[in-house]
Amino acid sequence: MAVSTLSALSTSLKQVYDDSIFEVMYNTNVPFFNLLKQVKSVRPEGAGLYFPFYLRSPQNIGTPAEAGNLPVVNTRTEVQGYVQPGQMIGTFEMSFIFEAVGTQRGSFNKDEVKRHSLECISDLTKHVNRLYAGTHGTGRLGQVNATTSSLATFVGKLPLGTLLMRPNMMIDVYSADTSGSVRTGANAVKITDIAPTTRTVTFDDGSGGAGSASLTADDHVYIDASYGNATVPNGIAGLIDDGTLLTTVHNQSRSTYTELKSVATAAASGSNLANLTEDMLVRMALDIRQRSGSIIDCLLMNTGQIEKYLAFVRPDRRYPQSGAGVPKYDTGYQEEPLTFVYGGKRCPMYVSEDIHPRRIYFVNKSKLRLGTLKKMSWYDHGGGNIFAQGVNSTGYKTTQQATLVHIENLVNLQPNAHGVLTALSDPQLCGSSVGGTDT
Repeated sequence: MAVSTLSALSTSLKQVYDDSIFEVMYNTNVPFFNLLKQVKSVRPEGAGLYFPFYLRSPQNIGTPAEAGNLPVVNTRTEVQGYVQPGQMIGTFEMSFIFEAVGTQRGSFNKDEVKRHSLECISDLTKHVNRLYAGTHGTGRLGQVNATTSSLATFVGKLPLGTLLMRPNMMIDVYSADTSGSVRTGANAVKITDIAPTTRTVTFDDGSGGAGSASLTADDHVYIDASYGNATVPNGIAGLIDDGTLLTTVHNQSRSTYTELKSVATAAASGSNLANLTEDMLVRMALDIRQRSGSIIDCLLMNTGQIEKYLAFVRPDRRYPQSGAGVPKYDTGYQEEPLTFVYGGKRCPMYVSEDIHPRRIYFVNKSKLRLGTLKKMSWYDHGGGNIFAQGVNSTGYKTTQQATLVHIENLVNLQPNAHGVLTALSDPQLCGSSVGGTDT
């Protein structure tokens, strides 16, 4: 891990940081993470959180004849779900001199510590949202579009492209989503640049040297040291799924118990894509109600699908609009969040930059739980001190290190009470502006 030193940040030390500079570091676009605060929290016990999936009720019912026998007694179909807490960590390290230099009267007033802290909080908050909203439980950030040979670049495969990747991330690339072999070698590589218009990722060897790796089309990209770990949290793409991305949910097989499959409907067949329509949203909401008896209470989507939604729900401006029930709008709608209405039911629509393009998730929050062991907080090394002395293989270092810890996981008590609409065209995130073909 790189240590912050005077030589590394000499330009920053030439000026005092005003608090307003930190405003750009706050993550405002973590709505899914914030939405989960509305979900009931439960505390894992022991190794994790155990709970029953009630798959099929006993159906001990009938209409017997007068003086006839009671219905045959059956038992419910029940299996136990299990969730292990996910562990999400952020950290930074800085030299003793770098932390100590300057005084309140000098040109440097120790705001560098504040900046490191805020960056760490911002990055980890964004990553928690990224894992929950954009992954399916393995922590996969994307895939490689085409085979490369001994190159320091690769192109992110649509629909995710490079949506979940950022410069300075330490990543590993593997041959398969699970039980694969590493393509990038024993050490992680570092993303040095991402070209949004071509989805091209450039990387080095992790320490500033030249990078090089031979990758195969459809290889899988992960944050370093996360691949295959049971501590990677669940993501909505796997929790609300029909077994396409996640065949086993909460330690139980979706092929064995079909009730563990969410309602999944493709807007188009084969490799085709379709534009979103209001009829599609209504049908999905009602299909979930028929399948599970549950009513969804929110929709999750990325900016590309909210753009499509606004295109067909905006009133026609050529005609005067007046009277009760007329939406307030300038360009689009003023309400936040937007609300999808079907059959007298109102569903807020939440937009997150980490949700899969070409998809909309239909969610029943009452069927979700957050198993929280430790809310996001700095690790206390004693007496309220968040700093510990840095160490390496040869002993203690003249540095101090802080660690931000977040330990929790997301639980889906009834997968078939949710749904996902797929194969939607997304010209913003998968269109010509990023080298894609969506229209």
